[in-house]
Amino acid sequence: ENTTYYVSAYAKWRGSDHVYGSQVSFKTQGRPVVTLNTPAASGSVTDVRPQLDFTGNDPDSNTITYQLQLNPTNSFTSPSVDVLSASNTGFTNRSDVKTDPFYSGNQIRYTLQSDLARGTDYYWRVRGKDTNGSDSWGEWTTARKFTVSAIAPTVTITGFSDILDTSLKVNGTIADNGGATVTERGAVLSISPNPTTSDLKFTGTGESFTAEATGLTASTTYYVRTYAINSAGTSY
Repeated sequence: ENTTYYVSAYAKWRGSDHVYGSQVSFKTQGRPVVTLNTPAASGSVTDVRPQLDFTGNDPDSNTITYQLQLNPTNSFTSPSVDVLSASNTGFTNRSDVKTDPFYSGNQIRYTLQSDLARGTDYYWRVRGKDTNGSDSWGEWTTARKFTVSAIAPTVTITGFSDILDTSLKVNGTIADNGGATVTERGAVLSISPNPTTSDLKFTGTGESFTAEATGLTASTTYYVRTYAINSAGTSY
């Protein structure tokens, strides 16, 4: 592969030396080699539609078309993403926003076209094909893993009930767990705006929850927020 060979024909008569014809040469076609750039191996991304950067080099400096696969496991029998730069959107040349086919040596970016799941590992790999030379696929890169990071949950306040002089019930819903288990949720109250978990705190359970706030002071204005906590942080 990508090697120059020299060839000549020869003949030999009985008792004579070899006689050689004129020499010609030919070069076997090379196939593109792809290098994964970012995300870094075992790195993390915050965007659920991350950008995957890689570089392809063709030994004959021909243009290259690419195939990219992505999957939640390091098995690509049935990858969740399997795209070709020649027929799928999302591929761009980072230097001039050119699309397929791409020049050898250019850094290429693929932007995922649908959301990935937070708090989940993904593996990706790429291979290239020389569109003007061998027209055969090069080797797959070694699969690389990255993680879509979890974020703090999304929580909403849905209303109040059983409002008495010194107590009330605060109703809330976990709209999105942020990709990690919600370990605590409830309501926080204060006589100042924007209460936090350092103020009066009352917990609830479940995705749709009720936190019962007790021990309040009658005829007093309180500010109320729901809150939720997971491994990525606290949200209100």
